[in-house]
Amino acid sequence: MREQFFDRHDKIQMLRAFSIIGVVAIHSGPEGQSAVFIRPLVNFCVAMFLFLSGYLTKNDIPDIGSFYKKRILRVWIPYTVWSVIYTIAYHDYQNFIVNYLTARCCGIYYFIAVYIQLTLLAPFIKKLARSKYLTAAAVLVTPAAILVQYIMVWNGHPLEFPWNANNFFVWFLYYYIGMLLSHQTLKTVPRYKRIWFLYFGTVLLQIAEGQLWFQHGNFNMATTQIKLTSMLTSTVAILLAYFWLNSEGNTASGLHGGGLLLMLRRILVAVGNASFGIYLSHLLLISVLRKTVYVSVNVPFPLNVILVVSLTSVFILAGSKLCGGKIGSAMGFA
Repeated sequence: MREQFFDRHDKIQMLRAFSIIGVVAIHSGPEGQSAVFIRPLVNFCVAMFLFLSGYLTKNDIPDIGSFYKKRILRVWIPYTVWSVIYTIAYHDYQNFIVNYLTARCCGIYYFIAVYIQLTLLAPFIKKLARSKYLTAAAVLVTPAAILVQYIMVWNGHPLEFPWNANNFFVWFLYYYIGMLLSHQTLKTVPRYKRIWFLYFGTVLLQIAEGQLWFQHGNFNMATTQIKLTSMLTSTVAILLAYFWLNSEGNTASGLHGGGLLLMLRRILVAVGNASFGIYLSHLLLISVLRKTVYVSVNVPFPLNVILVVSLTSVFILAGSKLCGGKIGSAMGFA
């Protein structure tokens, strides 16, 4: 019997792997002009995670209480554990309560706040996806929210991080598209090859916008995921992911270099399995590396990304086996 090379579970985990690699790349990449060219290639990552969450939300939620309990506790408990860990590491005990309640014990934990918001709204969003009149209008929520932030930047009063990112409005589109595609409400989708052209086109637009912001001295807007061209790239990346998830699987023996591809698949699936734990812990590892290894050894981009992803993956997968089910889940290892 030939081993199936890509099945649905593998593809989902590989998309999570690509996304978490993108997250690590954002936090490990170079600053300055180089970032303007690199960030458009990885700015899809948070959007992809939210798309997968919406895509994997069942069409019917018979028990909303159980749905909330399962999804929210799965992230809230590890969030609490790692918030304490980061507070100890950063020695920021005085502001712990405020930081914990506003998802600021670690700079990137805004994603947890957004995920919980969208989970709480999931039953309502599901109804929106089925609505005869509001389905298309709901797509405008995210571009409208981003336009508001543009106006605030232009007026000299930008919404500072994490407040510009920890509200569901600027991320709503990706979760919503996931639900639309999962429930097959979205009927008209361009051909697969055309989507690839669209993808590279939006990357070029994102670079162009980034250059304009960079020349005007706004590095944050030059690289952020929360701008209109980033939204376009992320949306097209989601459509590519959707087509891949629904394409027919191949077998390793039927592909040139199947052995190498099979090994790569296993590595990416393992990274995908560890993606939540990597997300929770990788900034702490980067901080340690900057104070130790990076002091004496220059590890250039993207080798530093490979190093961080490899070390955190090993840490998460080993921790999952050593800690067992309950403790592993509480740590975000499982």
